[in-house]
Amino acid sequence: MRTLLFKVLRYGKHHGFLALTRLLATLFVNSIRLLLPFPITQQRTDLENILIVSHEASRTGAPILALNLVRQLVGRYNVFVLLLGTGPLCDDFRRVGAIVIIAPYLRAANCLCAGQIKYLSNRFKFKYALVNSIESCAVLPALSRHQIPTISLIHEFASY
Repeated sequence: MRTLLFKVLRYGKHHGFLALTRLLATLFVNSIRLLLPFPITQQRTDLENILIVSHEASRTGAPILALNLVRQLVGRYNVFVLLLGTGPLCDDFRRVGAIVIIAPYLRAANCLCAGQIKYLSNRFKFKYALVNSIESCAVLPALSRHQIPTISLIHEFASY
């Protein structure tokens, strides 16, 4: 399987599998980065852990609301922010004291959510999760499967 993955990553674009090659490359690189133990320097042992999920870190409504939630909760909990996309607010989440995990591949291939959420929940034992926006729905089945109480913040336009 590993050999096949590397062959697709290396030669797939030359054989008409450009989209698959890009997807696999993104999944492969980012999943390894997330699964490696990363240093958690600001985690306090006297506080419980919570997870806030945002579909991206752009300067738009839902990510700004997520940032404001983090600001309010960071003194009472160790706040982990799972971003399913990047954007200019990534550094702002870090500055206010959140532990930020960027995993854009989870939105593209939500079949990987179960493994990533399992890894995070086993490592950090979240008290609950706040899932901000319907665009972050890819993580909901995995959170449910791992019995993490979840609050979904749905604030979408009627056109969705």
